[in-house]
Amino acid sequence: MDGYKFKNLFIFTLLFIFIILYGIHFCDCTAKADEQKRVYIIGGDVNFPPYEFMMEINGQKVYRGFNVDIMKAIALQTGIEIEFRPMIWADAIKALDEGKIDAIQGMKYSEERAKKYEFSDSYITNVSAVFVLKDSPVVRMTDLVGKKVAVQEGDAAFQKLQNSNLYELIMVEDQEKAFEMLFSKKVDAVVGNKLVGQYILQQKRKIDMVKLAGQEIDPQAYAIAVRKGNIELLSIFNKGLYEIKKNGIYDKIYEKWFGKPLDYPLQYYKKQAILMLYGFGLMFVIASAMFYLNYLLQKEVKRRMDIEKKLMEKIAFKDKMEALGNLVAGIAHEIRTPLTSIKTFVELLPEKYENPLFREKISYFLPREIERINSLLNSLLDYAKPQKPVRKNENLYEIIENMLILFDPIFKRKKINVVATVDPNLKVYVDRNQILQVFMNVVMNAIEALGSIKDGKLQISAIDNHEKVIVVFEDNGIGIDEDNIKKVFDPFFTTKEAGTGLGLSVSYKLLKENGGNIWIESELGRGTKVFIGLPANEEGDR
Repeated sequence: MDGYKFKNLFIFTLLFIFIILYGIHFCDCTAKADEQKRVYIIGGDVNFPPYEFMMEINGQKVYRGFNVDIMKAIALQTGIEIEFRPMIWADAIKALDEGKIDAIQGMKYSEERAKKYEFSDSYITNVSAVFVLKDSPVVRMTDLVGKKVAVQEGDAAFQKLQNSNLYELIMVEDQEKAFEMLFSKKVDAVVGNKLVGQYILQQKRKIDMVKLAGQEIDPQAYAIAVRKGNIELLSIFNKGLYEIKKNGIYDKIYEKWFGKPLDYPLQYYKKQAILMLYGFGLMFVIASAMFYLNYLLQKEVKRRMDIEKKLMEKIAFKDKMEALGNLVAGIAHEIRTPLTSIKTFVELLPEKYENPLFREKISYFLPREIERINSLLNSLLDYAKPQKPVRKNENLYEIIENMLILFDPIFKRKKINVVATVDPNLKVYVDRNQILQVFMNVVMNAIEALGSIKDGKLQISAIDNHEKVIVVFEDNGIGIDEDNIKKVFDPFFTTKEAGTGLGLSVSYKLLKENGGNIWIESELGRGTKVFIGLPANEEGDR
């Protein structure tokens, strides 16, 4: 008996669960059915052909147009029910704002409108245009300044023009009334949708009485509009639009209301093809001529650059020889000093050879004097030898030391105090001989500037900023006039009676070839600073 009771209780429990589940399912289906049966109210313009308009068929007014057919196709595709509410355009916008309708089936997109409404995917592009009478002097929008312009109230063109004080706007219910005012000459122009305007004019057989002025205005996407935040309804419209475009229904509706684009006869395309071939042929001839002229120009430029390069090499060599000539007098005296010591030791050799002290001194001094002469001559030969630029990582301290050896006799004779403070490990990526020539030109200019100075001083220093090494030559000489400092790098410019004016010009050229630069700061009567920027060690081994 207990088993029987348990069995009945189990059956009763299953039946109870089934009834509850069935009730939930039934309620859900009922809710969905109610949702599917909901009728969406679609607003639209009562007179906006061919998009949407009222027409009489068999004594009854019927709502027709491109937008109407699009909405019917979407409804059929998605299974929703819709009801059209045609009205004056301004009233349709007000009805959407107040929630009396669910959507407007066609509205031109604008940033201003996007603040108030949600827009579906665009299904056509709309443009506005300026319509004027054939004999009107108006040819562009600017010609309408101060004139009467009819525009549909609430239209995108109205919203664009209403903030402008340039035109006298006359608001109308629809474009058909706007054209009536244009034909009766109550307004000077109509601004509105281009396709709608053309459709109305063709229907009234007045297309030949009107012309378009200026360019198309504000091409924008045209779409279905719903109230802000109504994303659910918008997704239904987007899904329907996607489906009717995919299955070809959209194309058929478009062709019904706007027709197929007019095509040209085959002869037209043949003529265009021949013209294009002639055009390509002419372009080929012009391109070939330009290529040949460019080739000749490049060849001439190369020839002139080669001539300029050879000329600069000759000028640089001439400048080098001039510098050597200026050095010879002082260097001759420097060479005579060790030669005199050598000669004295040689003359005393027969008499004092047996003297141990004499032999010790001759063994010590003679090789050093000979090495001194040899070092001086090698420096001169390296400097004088003409070479093409070969850039290497060079020790800056050694270049400056070799240069100072050459000028040492002149410094002593002119009593110029030279102070060089350069890091012995500092390296630069240059052609050694060319930079030596630049340094020598700068030092010779400094010597001449210090010629009449009692306590002449030349300071040489180097600043390492990792990308460039700046070598600074500073003297306390007579300085350079402000007008002349701008010309010092010009070829053949000189203030010296016997100068050629090539020294700094050649130095500038050599520095450019070595990736360097040079600039000067000077004050008349107070001295000059010459700054020479040189590329740092290429390998980064500092």
